[in-house]
Amino acid sequence: MRRILIIAMILLSLAACKNDRPGRDIIPPEEIVPLLVDMHLVHAVQTSPEYRTFYREADSVDIYGYIFEKHQVDRVRFDSSIAWYSRHPKLFTEVYDHVVMQLTRMSDSLYPREDL
Repeated sequence: MRRILIIAMILLSLAACKNDRPGRDIIPPEEIVPLLVDMHLVHAVQTSPEYRTFYREADSVDIYGYIFEKHQVDRVRFDSSIAWYSRHPKLFTEVYDHVVMQLTRMSDSLYPREDL
């Protein structure tokens, strides 16, 4: 019984010390930020009433397919990257901070704030 307990503790120690770096198939932050920016821009356009009036039958997969092609990423790599980032919320938050900053800069350049 003691031998089983020791083996279990060794296995748990090894599992706790495993290297949790992103694999080669995970999209790095500097590449996923512009991809997510584009996805959010397309989503904003696609959900606007003006877009829906003209393109009722448009499929979001086709639209996102163009974004994946533009960024040279396939759906499987994107999904696995999002899953990996979801397991690392601190890094995912940093990524989305950059996404929000870029979208805010874009919005500010289109609609500059006028100080009172």
